[in-house]
Amino acid sequence: MKVSEFLREYQISGLVPETPPDDAMVPFWAGWLLGHQLRVSTDPEHSFDTAIKAAEFIEEHAKG
Repeated sequence: MKVSEFLREYQISGLVPETPPDDAMVPFWAGWLLGHQLRVSTDPEHSFDTAIKAAEFIEEHAKG
């Protein structure tokens, strides 16, 4: 599961998505991106959208 997918599911359902054990870092990075945005912006929807865009940017430009 990608971090952007995790954030989208969380945004839509309001529940933390289940991740396989081998994706243990996905919730960490999703929480880090969202937490950073919530400190910067007071609008939760804007924070989710910005965190998702940041995750998508990283996923597109990551080598591997």
